[in-house]
Amino acid sequence: MDTDKVIQDLNRRFAAPLPEFYQRRIIFWYDEDKEFEDKLDDVVLENAIEVLPKQASM
Repeated sequence: MDTDKVIQDLNRRFAAPLPEFYQRRIIFWYDEDKEFEDKLDDVVLENAIEVLPKQASM
């Protein structure tokens, strides 16, 4: 999967007007194959805040 295309699509989704009565847009993304794990630091999203889960320490 092309990283630039994914980032463009996410930015497009966050830039889209919200439907009436909506205050925010939340997108959950699960990277099962960890395809983007090493690229997360390079991702810059406009109009968005990234929230990453904490890793459980064992």
